[in-house]
Amino acid sequence: MSTELIVLLLLGGCIVLWGAQSLRTWWANRCEAELLTPAVVLEKSLVHQPGSGWEPDQRHVLTFSLPDGSRRHFAVTEAQYQKVHAGDSGQLHTRGSWFRGFEIAQ
Repeated sequence: MSTELIVLLLLGGCIVLWGAQSLRTWWANRCEAELLTPAVVLEKSLVHQPGSGWEPDQRHVLTFSLPDGSRRHFAVTEAQYQKVHAGDSGQLHTRGSWFRGFEIAQ
């Protein structure tokens, strides 16, 4: 076998495995019920990643504290990120590992 064919087979295998994992996660989350959980925003952070252009990509991440003491981290849109502040309490909406929203308590 040529080196190019081996590289192509390995690359194709990685793509298939990544696709299968993504499909499995999507299906598992789709089958979950949407949950409402009391939560407090612990932290807001920007995660910088290498971008495809001149500017690095930024992910907006919210960290929530749940009543059982656990923490959940979610990448959110910039609009969702700007609406909340550390210390805000409210209802966290999730479906499996998906972030569905956060309603700040009045």
